[in-house]
Amino acid sequence: MTLRIERAIDGKRIVLRISGRLRSEHLAELKSVIEGGSPSVTLDLDEITQVDVYAVNFLRKCQKAGMELRNCPPYICEWIDREQRRE
Repeated sequence: MTLRIERAIDGKRIVLRISGRLRSEHLAELKSVIEGGSPSVTLDLDEITQVDVYAVNFLRKCQKAGMELRNCPPYICEWIDREQRRE
């Protein structure tokens, strides 16, 4: 599986459930799905299996912009923290 994005509504928030591998070639598609939603978007990363550095930096920017990263695997959280310290 490469990448699957499922959209759901949780109250007033749009939840994008990301499954599979999130890599640089998928970021344009994910950005367009996020921009098509309301300002209240949550990314559910429970079923992420693999990310690259570009995806981590994208997720870091989303988090910095106030987006919730729900069910973020610990290795991705740690990677985001390391990339943020490099800034």
